[in-house]
Amino acid sequence: VQHGFVKIRPTSSTSIQMIWLDGGQAGLTAPMTSNPMALLSAHVDVNGQVVARSVLDGHVCSCCQPTLKTTDRGWLAAYRDRSPGEVRDITAIAGKRNEVHGQTRLDDGWVIKGCPLNGPALSVNDSRAALAWFTAAGDQPQVRLAISQDGGRTFEAPMVVATGAPLGQVGAVLLEDGSALVSWLELNDGEVELRVRQLAAIPENRTSAFVVLRSPTTIATPQMVCSDGHIYLALEYLGANRVELVRLDSTLGSCAR
Repeated sequence: VQHGFVKIRPTSSTSIQMIWLDGGQAGLTAPMTSNPMALLSAHVDVNGQVVARSVLDGHVCSCCQPTLKTTDRGWLAAYRDRSPGEVRDITAIAGKRNEVHGQTRLDDGWVIKGCPLNGPALSVNDSRAALAWFTAAGDQPQVRLAISQDGGRTFEAPMVVATGAPLGQVGAVLLEDGSALVSWLELNDGEVELRVRQLAAIPENRTSAFVVLRSPTTIATPQMVCSDGHIYLALEYLGANRVELVRLDSTLGSCAR
């Protein structure tokens, strides 16, 4: 039995919701394979008791990290799905308490016979949500971003953030002006670059990508967060036994609190 990649959000002062990937749930779902990986959800009270448990999706990508956020309408989860034929695109599920109120699949058509180890990133501010992800559909690597105005029940047409040689491992943060900041890793002249780009609904207001840092060492999945109106990136250098914290320049604009 495999399980992991747990994400947690508070639902009240005495309870939390958890989602995770679980490979031992064949008895709860109609499996597409002999041993499917499922996305599960559970609500847990202050005493550690599971008060609600459900299968959000019975067949998902086996090791792409999901994400879970709170909107003003409930909860929003995003993950890499897995369809017959090995199509592994991103799906978002919006719900409230134990009910699912909307499900959106971002159809890139990426067929890959193996887990790409590249999960999506979410940032939420009230009803607005920014969902970033990596795809290599048609052997064309891209980072993409889609915006929702209704808590993740529906999404606008995706924007292309990066092309060329992106590696993915994305992050996303919504800014106060309504734009979104997206981070990703990219290969350039044998080195790995951590890049960010600011995306707005109006194409003329979108910035070019800029490099936060370069390294000849492999960088583990960076994490980008908003804290007290400031934007931070945390990253680990594999093999170097070092973690770095980067605060981005305020000229990018404050992030939505």
